[in-house]
Amino acid sequence: LLTSVLSLVLCIAMLIGTTFAWFTDSAVSTNNRIIGGSLQIDLELLETDGSWTSVKESGKAIFDYKNYEPGYTDVKILRITNDGTLALEWVAKIISENEMSMLADVIDVYVKHGVVSYPSNRSDLDDWDKMGTLAEFTNSISATANGNLEAGACAYFGIALKMRESAGNEFTGVNLGTFDIQILATQYTYEKDSF
Repeated sequence: LLTSVLSLVLCIAMLIGTTFAWFTDSAVSTNNRIIGGSLQIDLELLETDGSWTSVKESGKAIFDYKNYEPGYTDVKILRITNDGTLALEWVAKIISENEMSMLADVIDVYVKHGVVSYPSNRSDLDDWDKMGTLAEFTNSISATANGNLEAGACAYFGIALKMRESAGNEFTGVNLGTFDIQILATQYTYEKDSF
C-alpha cells in the first residue's frame, strides 16, 4: 500500500513538471476602416478676367443684365467640379418658382458642352445646341445639359440667352422675373463592388 501511494505521488510530481504544448500561430489585420463616400459638387462661373468664382459659395446670380434688346446675347461659361469622393451624374436645370412674363417666350436658350472660354463674338452661336425658348426650357430637365464626373474631375459647359431679333415694342420695359440655375447630382454607378 505504501509503494502504491509513493508511486501515485511520483506520478503526480512528474505531471506537475510537464507542459502540454500545441503549435500556434496568429495573423492580425490592424487599422481597418469603413468610411462613407461623399457626394459634393461646386458650380463656378468664368469671369471676364479668366478667374473662376464659386456660385455655390457666393450665391451670385449668373444672369443679371437689365437692358435686354432684340438680338442681345448673354453667354456664361460654367464649370462643375466633383469635390466629393464618389463618381456622380449631374444635370443642369433652370427653375422658376414664379411664372415668368411673356419675355421668356422670345429669349432662346443655347447650350454647349466642353467650352472653356468665351467666344470672340458672343452672338455667334452656330455650333451651340438650341434648346428652345426660356419658357420651354424652364422647369424641364434637358438631356443635353448633363454628364458624369469621377471624383476630382471637372465638366465645362456654356449657357447662352439670346433675345430674338423679331421681338417687338410690346417687350419694352417688361420684367422677366427671377429664375434659378441648379445642378442636380446623384451617385453614379462607377465604383466596383468587392465581388
